[in-house]
Amino acid sequence: MSSVTAEPRTEWLPHRALTRSDLETLPDDGHRYELIDGVLVLSPSPSMPHQAVLFELAVRLRNACPAELKVYVAPLDVTYADDTVLQPDVLVVDRPAAGS
Repeated sequence: MSSVTAEPRTEWLPHRALTRSDLETLPDDGHRYELIDGVLVLSPSPSMPHQAVLFELAVRLRNACPAELKVYVAPLDVTYADDTVLQPDVLVVDRPAAGS
């Protein structure tokens, strides 16, 4: 018995390091795309136990945060550089930086 493995279709990817602009052109297909040093990373959806832990962590962080901080959960892009855009599971930021 033989098995067939499908190769991912990547012909639409440029043959260079990717940037935030490239990331913005990707289809909104429900996948979690991130860039790390220009390399496209596709992460699977989080499991139910992962989501349960994330929710509990976010609630505890929100309850412990001083007034000048705000807690966010994914999906939320955080741009570190033009070639590095991540979606952390949970993020705590200064309210002025968050615009609220």
